[in-house]
Amino acid sequence: NSVQRNDANTFQASLLPSQTTPFPYSEIVSRVDNLAGGSISQNGNTQSATATASLAGNLISAGSSTSIGNIQANAAILNTQSNVNTDVMAKVENARQSVTVGIASPSATISGSVSLNDNSIQASTEGNVAASSLNLKASNLAVGGNGTGLVALVPTTNSATSGLSASVLSLQSNDALNLTSENKGSSITANFNEQGLTPANLPVSASQVSVNSNSLTALATANSTSNALNLTASTASGLNAGLGNSQYLTGHDVTVESETTFIPSAIAASAGVSGTPLSVAITAAGVSGSQLSLNSNELTAAAKGNTASNNITVNAVNASGLPVASGGLFATVKPISQASDANGASGAKANADFALVNAQADNGTQLSASLFASNKITTTTVGPGSALSASSNQQSATGTVNSSSKALNQN
Repeated sequence: NSVQRNDANTFQASLLPSQTTPFPYSEIVSRVDNLAGGSISQNGNTQSATATASLAGNLISAGSSTSIGNIQANAAILNTQSNVNTDVMAKVENARQSVTVGIASPSATISGSVSLNDNSIQASTEGNVAASSLNLKASNLAVGGNGTGLVALVPTTNSATSGLSASVLSLQSNDALNLTSENKGSSITANFNEQGLTPANLPVSASQVSVNSNSLTALATANSTSNALNLTASTASGLNAGLGNSQYLTGHDVTVESETTFIPSAIAASAGVSGTPLSVAITAAGVSGSQLSLNSNELTAAAKGNTASNNITVNAVNASGLPVASGGLFATVKPISQASDANGASGAKANADFALVNAQADNGTQLSASLFASNKITTTTVGPGSALSASSNQQSATGTVNSSSKALNQN
């Protein structure tokens, strides 16, 4: 049983440039006068600011790593996370990853290899994050035979119930959450120039330059959860399992001097600004006998409300479900699933030997994602034997209130 609550708290993470250096950047850089047939690799680096209000990991596991003959037990995981009047912010400003080659004198044509791949600059905020897993494995598995079969969720009251003997329940709520991610002035670039205050670009010959699979992102997620329930047995009698996920975003009224204002939850992801976009680039003068690639880079801003992954997996050779009880919903209607408007009082419920229920609700949340981005190769000429590639790059700004994936596998 995991319970996390925040009320009127502030969480902030920042990656900002040093004010004592002559260059106002937080940077990972390589600078050389010339390659002259040499190589530079600057790959797999990360600059990030991440702020999370609530983080939980819940695990019950028996028989997964060792052989167990018999398990007869009830097992349950309950995860509850709540934020009220909570501010969460992550800010990245003027982060830079670059390779710069060149010098004004003596003049030389640059040749060699530069790789600037798989790097990332990220600002990320999260309200509630949880991962819950219940794993039972035995030759003979009995997880109780007196369950009612019903899983019921009501997001608006942050309540969940399960009458099944193996259960995973997760509840996440945010009330007047203020969640902000900002990534501004950041870049990943390969530059061939004189390295002066106003550097002139220099020619490149017989070179291989790759700026591939890099990412510059701003991510803001209010509720995120991954729930898994796995049962494995040769023989399983009275087998039953339930998984319920409830997520809710809302706000509340505040009255000041007889004037009432609704304060909603607000989720914002901002990547780049007008006139100063996030940038992935290669810059040079003339190119001859060279291959320059700027491929598969991602520049994204994403704001998400509720996101969930829910999975029940049952593997058994010989299995039986719950016996039909006398009276009650489980005896009269088997199985059932039912959902109202998730903002309504009845929420969502399911009644079965294996019941998986997901309920996500929103009340007035303000969601925004903005992106100013640039992917660019800049040269004066492309000579014989040269190839430039700028392919499969992605620029996207997305906002998603509710999203989920669900799977119930029986083998």
